[in-house]
Amino acid sequence: MPENQNVKKTGPRKSHSIFRRILKPLCLLTILDAFLLVMVLQAVGVLRQLNQNSFDLFKKQVDNRQGFLQNEMTRRWMPLEDISDHINSRAQALMDQGELDLDKLDSSPKDSTALILEVVDQLIAQLYSKQVSGIYVVFNTHDLQEEAENQNWQKKTGIYIRDNDPSSVASEKYADLLLECAPVSVVQSLALSTDSGWEPQFKFGPDQPYEAWFMEPYTVASQGNLEASDCGLWSTRQDAQGKSALCYTVPLILPDGRVYGVLGVELLPSFLSTQMPITELDENGVYGLLMTEEVPGDGKITGGTLCTVSEKHGGFQTGSQITLGQSKYGGYTASDGETDYTVTLSGLTLYNRNAPFEHQRWYVMGAVPTASLFAFTNQVKIMLIVTVLLMLAFGAFGSLYASWHISRPITALRRELEDSWDKGVPHLSATGITEVDDFAEQITSLSRDVVNSSRRFLSIMEMSSIDMGGYELDESSGFLFVTDNFFRLFDLEDVKTEGMTPSGFRQQMERIQTLTTTEQASAGGLLYTITQQGGTFRYIHVQETMVETRCIGVAEDVTVQILERKRIEHERDYDLLTGVFNRRAFYRTGDQLLSDKDRLGIAVAVMIDLDNLKSMNDTYGHEWGDRYIMAGARCIQEHAPEHALIARVSGDEFSLLFYGFQSQEQARAAVTHLQQGFHESCFVLPDGQLKTIGASGGFCFAEENCWDLKELMKHADFAMYTIKHTTKGAFGEFDPEAYQASEVHQKKIRAFKRVIQETKIRYVYQPIVDARTGRLFACEALLRVLDSDIANTEEFLRIARQQNALDVIEHLTWHNALSGFQHLIEIGAVAPNTKIFINSQVSRLLNPEEQQALIEQFGCIRQNTVMEIVETDDAPARLNQIQNKAAELFAPEFALDDFGTGYNNEKNLLELMPRYLKLDMALVRNVHKHADRQLLITGLITFAHEQNMLVLAEGVESEQELRCLLDMGVDLLQGFLLARPTEVPEEINPKAVKLIRSLAARVALPQG
Repeated sequence: MPENQNVKKTGPRKSHSIFRRILKPLCLLTILDAFLLVMVLQAVGVLRQLNQNSFDLFKKQVDNRQGFLQNEMTRRWMPLEDISDHINSRAQALMDQGELDLDKLDSSPKDSTALILEVVDQLIAQLYSKQVSGIYVVFNTHDLQEEAENQNWQKKTGIYIRDNDPSSVASEKYADLLLECAPVSVVQSLALSTDSGWEPQFKFGPDQPYEAWFMEPYTVASQGNLEASDCGLWSTRQDAQGKSALCYTVPLILPDGRVYGVLGVELLPSFLSTQMPITELDENGVYGLLMTEEVPGDGKITGGTLCTVSEKHGGFQTGSQITLGQSKYGGYTASDGETDYTVTLSGLTLYNRNAPFEHQRWYVMGAVPTASLFAFTNQVKIMLIVTVLLMLAFGAFGSLYASWHISRPITALRRELEDSWDKGVPHLSATGITEVDDFAEQITSLSRDVVNSSRRFLSIMEMSSIDMGGYELDESSGFLFVTDNFFRLFDLEDVKTEGMTPSGFRQQMERIQTLTTTEQASAGGLLYTITQQGGTFRYIHVQETMVETRCIGVAEDVTVQILERKRIEHERDYDLLTGVFNRRAFYRTGDQLLSDKDRLGIAVAVMIDLDNLKSMNDTYGHEWGDRYIMAGARCIQEHAPEHALIARVSGDEFSLLFYGFQSQEQARAAVTHLQQGFHESCFVLPDGQLKTIGASGGFCFAEENCWDLKELMKHADFAMYTIKHTTKGAFGEFDPEAYQASEVHQKKIRAFKRVIQETKIRYVYQPIVDARTGRLFACEALLRVLDSDIANTEEFLRIARQQNALDVIEHLTWHNALSGFQHLIEIGAVAPNTKIFINSQVSRLLNPEEQQALIEQFGCIRQNTVMEIVETDDAPARLNQIQNKAAELFAPEFALDDFGTGYNNEKNLLELMPRYLKLDMALVRNVHKHADRQLLITGLITFAHEQNMLVLAEGVESEQELRCLLDMGVDLLQGFLLARPTEVPEEINPKAVKLIRSLAARVALPQG
C-alpha cells in the first residue's frame, strides 16, 4: 500500500498508511495478553483446583457407594430379628414338648436335627430375600472362653447353606443352593446338594480356633442382659478351605435369657465385588471395606484392617493391615509397594450407640492411582502452554493484518456518513483510495434509491384496495408522514393530515382510543374494536416499530380474520345442539377457575343425566329426542345460579360447576333449586301432552384435598349413578365411604383379572397318610393366589363366582394341578401309584375339547385322580352330572368333601355314595374331648366300611386327636401334625408315623 498519498476534500489528496503506527502497539498488546493469562491462571490456582475437583468427584463417588452399602447392610443384611425369633420360638416349643435337650444341642447332631428341620425353610427364605452368599446357625451351650483358654476346641452342630450367586433368580427346588455344613440326618431330609467341602459339624481346633464372628457375639450376650440385635457383630470369617468372607452374626437367646448359639449371614468377596464395582472409579482403582478401632488423628490412620477388597485388584489384599497418610486434597495416601494411591474413606454407621462393638469403625475405602486421578490436570497444563504459544503466533499475524487494512481515511469517511445520516442523501468526500471511493459512491446511490423506494411504496399503499394505512414520524425533527386513508380506517372522515405535527397525530390517536375499545393483540401492537351501526364490529390492528428516532406504524383492517377466528373458537368450545360448553371447554375453563381460590369460593360439582331419553327416541324418534335434550339444557340454564359453568359432555349427560358461594348451605340450596326446576319443567310431546323433564343428578363439594376438576366430576358421577340405581329423578350427595368401598371392590376385581391373565397362581400338595402304615397314600392339590390384593383362596373363589368365571378356574385347576403332580412323579418326589385329590366345581363342566386335551396330556395318571366335590343342597339332583364328570375326566373315583359342615349332609351321602368320605376339620378338632362327636364319627365309619367307602379325617393337628381317630378306625389322615402343604410334599412327621404304626393293629381297614 502506498504510504505517501494525500487526498483533499475538493480533489485527490495524498493518503498515508498507518501500518507502523498500529503494528507496534498491537504486538505489545498481544504479549501483554499472554502474560496476563499466565499470571491469572497462576493466581487463581486453576491447576490445583482441577486436582481438587478430581479428588472431590472421586470422593463423591465413594460417598454414593457408601450410601448404597449403608442401606444394604443396615436394611437388608442386618435385620435378623424375624428369623432369630422364629428359631427361638421353635426351640422353646421343642423343649416344651421334650424333643430337645438344650445341653446336648451343640454336640449331638441327633438332638439338633429336629430344630434344624423346623427352621430350615425360614433360613432358605431369608437367604433368598436378603440376597446374601450364605446363612448359618451354630449351636453352643458351653463356655466358649473357658474352652478357648484351655484349648479344648469342640465341634459344634448347626447348619450352613450357601448361594454362590445371590443376585440370580431362585431356581426350582433350590438347585442353586449348597449345604456347607449340616448333620447327616438333615442332609438326608432336605433336597439340597452338598458342597465338596461339606462337614456334618462346624470344626474348630488349633488351626481353626473360635473366631470373633462366633465367639464375641455369643460371649457378649452371655455376660449381659442385652437384646440380640445389640450384640450383632460384623467381622470376617474363614472356612476350612481358607476362603475369607464378610459376615454378620447375632446370638440366639431364649425368652428366659439362655444363649444357645449364633445366627449369621455371609457375603463372599465375589458377591461384594458386584456391590462395589471398580468401573465407577478407574480400571486400576480398588474398593474395599476398612475396619479400624482408632480415631483418625492429624489426617492419618496407622492401623486398619482391610476386611474385603475388589477381587480384580491385586495390590491390596483382604485381611491385610494398611497405613494411610495425609493428603493435601483432604483424603489419604497409600502405597502397595509399586504404585502410589490416593485414598478416600466414607464412614458406615453399623452399631447403635453404647453397643458392645461400637468401638469398631467401618469405612468404605476407595483407592485410585494418583497418576490416573490427576491425569486430566497434566493434560490441561500442556494445553495451556500450547494455547499461550498459539496466542502469541496468531497475535503477531493479526497485528500485521490489521496494520495493512486500518487507515485514517476510512475513519474519516465513517464520520462523514454519521454527520449526514439525518440530512437525506449523504455527500461523501473522496479518500484517494479507489476501492473506498467506489464504496462511498455506492452508499450515496443506495441512499438515494431507498428514499425514492419509500416514497413509491407509500404511494402504492395509498392506491391499494387493501384496507391498510401507515405513518412515519420523528418527534425530534418534527417530521410526519401519514397516508390519506389512515384515519378513514377508524371512520374519522373529518381529520386532515396536511400540516399535522407529530404531537397532533398523537392527540388524534388518543382520541381514537376514547372512541373505541383497545386491547393488546396476540401478534403484538394494539387491536381497536369499532362499533358499527346494527351492532356489528370492525377490528383494526396497529403495530409500531422504532428505527433510531423515527417511529413507523402500520394500520390494517383485520375484521375478516378476527371474525373467522371467533367462529372457529365458538365451534371448538360450544355444543352445537344446546349452545352450552362442550367437554373440552368445560374442563379448560373449570381448571382455570379452580386455580383462582378467591374467585372460586365454595364450589360444588354437579353431574346430571336426563331420564327417559331412550324411551323418547324409541317412541317419537331422534328429532324429538334432540328437542328433549335442548329443553333439558334450557331448564339447567334458567335455574342455574349466576356463577355457573354448564357443559354437555355426552348424549344426555351434563357437567356443571357452581361457584362463588359463601357456605355449603348456599351451594346445596342452589342444587335444590335446580332439582325443583326440573320437577316444575314442562315439555310438550308431539301428541300435545305435557311431560316433566326427568333428570337424576349427583353433586360433590370441592374440598381441600380435591381441587382436580376431573376427580370432582368423577365423584359427582358416582353420586349420580348411586342415586339413579335407587330413585330416578333425585339428586344425591357424594358419599366418600361408599366410593371407597366401590374402589376397593373394583381393585379386587382388577387383581382377579390380573391373576387370570398372568396365571399368578400355584398349587401346593398336602400329604394324605394311610392310617394303617403311616405311608403317603395321596396328596391334595390346594390353590394359592400370588397377588397381595387378594387376601386368600376363599376370596379369590368368591370373586370368581361374582364374575361368572368359575369355568376358567375349573380349567386352570385341572390343568395346573395335574401338571404339577405329574412333575412330582417324574422327579421321584412321590410314588407313581400315589393318588391326587383335586377340588372341583360340580356346576362347571369342561367342554369336550378341554376334556380331550387333558386326557391326551395326563392320561398316564388318570387312575391316580380323585375328584373332590363340595356342593349345596341340590347336589343329589346333580348326581348324574357329578358321575359323568368323573368318568369323562380322569376320576373313576370321587370324594365328598367337608362332610359335617352343612354343605354335605347325610342325604347327599346316601345319594352320591362316594368312594371317599372326608370328615371336616370342624368334627375332627378336639374330637378326643367330645363324646358325641366320637359317637357320630364311629357310626359314619361303620356305615362307610359297609358301603366299601374310605373315611378321611382332615385337619389333624394334635397327638390326642390322632390317637382318638385311630382308635375309632379312620382309614386316611390329613393335617399339619402329619405334614404341611408345600410345592414338593414334605416327609411325614416321624413321630406321627411311629404312633400310627403302633396303633394300626386295632383297626381293620376295608379292602379297596
